[in-house]
Amino acid sequence: LHTIRARLTAGVLSKAKRGELALSLPTGLARSGSGEVVKHPNREVQDRLTLIFQTMLEKRAVPRVVRVLRQRELLVPRQDRYGDIQWRQPTASMVIRVLTNPAYAGVFVYGRTRIVHENGVPTSRRKHIAADGWNACVPGKYPAYVSQENFEKIGAMLKDNRSEYERRMSRGIPRDGKALLQGIVYCGECGHKMTVQYKGHARYTCHYLHSQAGEPICQHVLADRI
Repeated sequence: LHTIRARLTAGVLSKAKRGELALSLPTGLARSGSGEVVKHPNREVQDRLTLIFQTMLEKRAVPRVVRVLRQRELLVPRQDRYGDIQWRQPTASMVIRVLTNPAYAGVFVYGRTRIVHENGVPTSRRKHIAADGWNACVPGKYPAYVSQENFEKIGAMLKDNRSEYERRMSRGIPRDGKALLQGIVYCGECGHKMTVQYKGHARYTCHYLHSQAGEPICQHVLADRI
């Protein structure tokens, strides 16, 4: 059984390295009757995905992309497990999934995620692997919505933005200032963690929904009052 599994795994990897493994495709890509991968026939789906990439290159931040889509009352296409297109309100996580999928740059990738193990036992959760850890990466296998150069440029933007986002979402290193409750204050309106701003007057601000979905800031409270 171990030998059979090893041979099957080697066959899958060999096929993946040639870019011939039939993986599930993201929204906007479809497989024709002959097995060729083509863009989704719905032009509105194509235009909406192209717009997301163009807007990100122009605005340089995911919340701004979400804000533009919501201001224009544009929905984002999502594909259900049956292959049907569902139109949904744009969110930051939805836009990030589009911007970080190399298939939209025409690149076939195998091994982007790994199963998370806890105490040696596999779980249902998966973690994303850096590009240098992918099992296979074959450019030019899919019709592209964005050039590989611009895809890498967007990836660099997201990386720069993420470092700041992760710092604010964690408690972080205590700084000098009047905000004594840094990292432990939660918004009474939406329940998300509030961040600290020292520009002008020290204040606790809840802008989670603002950054994720382009909605107005919930509230802010001056540190002096607390």
